[in-house]
Amino acid sequence: YWKYLSFADLKTRKFVSAKPQNQQNQIQQIDDSIKVYINDFSDLTEVKSTKLPDGLKIYTHREVIESEELSLKFGSMMKKAPQDNPLAEVPISFAGLGLFIDIDKAAQIKKPLKLTFDLDEITKMDSFASFSLQIYLGEESSADIFVETLAERFFGFSNIRIDGKLEKRSRLNLCLKEQGGSQSRTMLHNFIDVESKAQLNFFDLTLPNQWTRHNTVIYLQERDAEVKLKGIYL
Repeated sequence: YWKYLSFADLKTRKFVSAKPQNQQNQIQQIDDSIKVYINDFSDLTEVKSTKLPDGLKIYTHREVIESEELSLKFGSMMKKAPQDNPLAEVPISFAGLGLFIDIDKAAQIKKPLKLTFDLDEITKMDSFASFSLQIYLGEESSADIFVETLAERFFGFSNIRIDGKLEKRSRLNLCLKEQGGSQSRTMLHNFIDVESKAQLNFFDLTLPNQWTRHNTVIYLQERDAEVKLKGIYL
């Protein structure tokens, strides 16, 4: 069931672009964490932000495409999707539907970074939400990132892609949580490069929805790259 999930009901529906009643995209640094809240997936070219810790930058799609350096850095991270998973190409083909996390070389981001993708703000039936997240860790850097998708009241289809690159001797604790509902359908695609002596601790938690499928591909670039994968599906 996990691998060969049927997508037949997608063919019978006409999905429309997701749009909430009130756009509240923002980034805030609070006492104990850095919080990124996204509820409008139709346009991520503008996100309100407060000052972030040294060594951490979060870019919108517009900022990346306007910088040759950033375009090369993040563009080289994106893997071509396998032929049997064409939906993984969709999130990176929609201009403006991505956020980019850039952590400098040797930066130790002490506060956890929590990203909330709130689909419950979208009330229209058969909505389609497609978005992407790119995470880059420079050499000897470290971070804790928690990505939460809220879709208990979402009536539609969400298609999410996460690309990551861990440079040498970096460390990333990445936790994903998906909270679905009786009419939510989710595809999640993860592609992560792990370089020499880098460490990735990856945890994936999926709570009930109509159906969900997560595809995770980890590329160990050297024999001493380290990855720990754990998950719960209820």
